[in-house]
Amino acid sequence: MAKTVSAPRRQPPYHHGNLAQALVAAGLEMATEGGPEALSLREAARRAGVSPTAAYRHFEDRDALVMAVKVAVLAQLGAALRAATRSRLPSGLDDSERARQRLIGIGRAYVDFAIANPGRYRMIFAEATFPSDRLQGEDGKDAGESPYGILGEVLDQMVVASALDPERRTGAEIPMWALVHGLSSLILEGPYQQLPRREQTALVQSALELVVSGL
Repeated sequence: MAKTVSAPRRQPPYHHGNLAQALVAAGLEMATEGGPEALSLREAARRAGVSPTAAYRHFEDRDALVMAVKVAVLAQLGAALRAATRSRLPSGLDDSERARQRLIGIGRAYVDFAIANPGRYRMIFAEATFPSDRLQGEDGKDAGESPYGILGEVLDQMVVASALDPERRTGAEIPMWALVHGLSSLILEGPYQQLPRREQTALVQSALELVVSGL
């Protein structure tokens, strides 16, 4: 049975010079509805209540809007990972185990974000840019914390807590990043999408524990 698709909610017209932010907000709506393929600078302008000409004053083409929306999504994912680092852990854990649990926690947060926001999650891979430690918005200002930077920070904390051998620290982001991306893809688009959510959660937890113990 075909799903009923509601009409996209139009953004309030911009004011006080925040058109760039309004266009990015419209882009986030479109990404939620259909991933990076759904983005259109003309449609973003319509939703923001301005002419396409006004939109082109801030973004020279669709690719520029895609990158700005990608940065916004990365900032949202970064905020979710940062919240995970601040989650309360069981009492009685030593520093080493606390560091390991923090790494597992941000891994779960990554996959949870992907499952809850599949369209936006796909924006992260819309352009083949390597992740950086900081995010820069379309205005050149700091746009928030990078998920990759937070991962590096947590891995550094593991070294300090003697949970990770300093000689194995270099490049440790790669297996963790590959794991959470792979798990997200298997759940969103692969064979695990048919599993009950509880089983998906258990699978993610088990895989994270295995890789973290290997580190």
